[in-house]
Amino acid sequence: MNILLIEDNKANQLLLQEAFQMVALECHLDAVEDGVEAFSFLRREPPYKNALSPDLIFLDLNLPKRNGRQVLADLKKDENFSHIPVVILSNSRSPKDVLACYKLQACCYLSRPDDFSKLVEMAQSFKDFWGTKVLLSANSRKD
Repeated sequence: MNILLIEDNKANQLLLQEAFQMVALECHLDAVEDGVEAFSFLRREPPYKNALSPDLIFLDLNLPKRNGRQVLADLKKDENFSHIPVVILSNSRSPKDVLACYKLQACCYLSRPDDFSKLVEMAQSFKDFWGTKVLLSANSRKD
């Protein structure tokens, strides 16, 4: 599974990567720090010429340049990327944020856990569902 993490906080990037390693999730995780960089990655613009197409995107809402809601809306409008499941991973627990993301077709909204052990639990749940039960579009891509 190829995962693109759109997250501006380097510590959060590393923590998620470590949590996935602890639960032995077989994935390739790429990270970018903002929405502009995310679209460069997805379009394989330099320096991402050899980037792997993601099977799934983890998206933070509070990003510089373009916030997560804007990125989600643009992803779902673009026929090249609209099929990619987007998981919101945010510190926000605001019902307004949750509703807005579901209206923009996020596949799920996860509240970022407060401590690492809970992040590992979340990673295990993610692995149990997305890593074993869900069929992703990897076999239908034209890379």
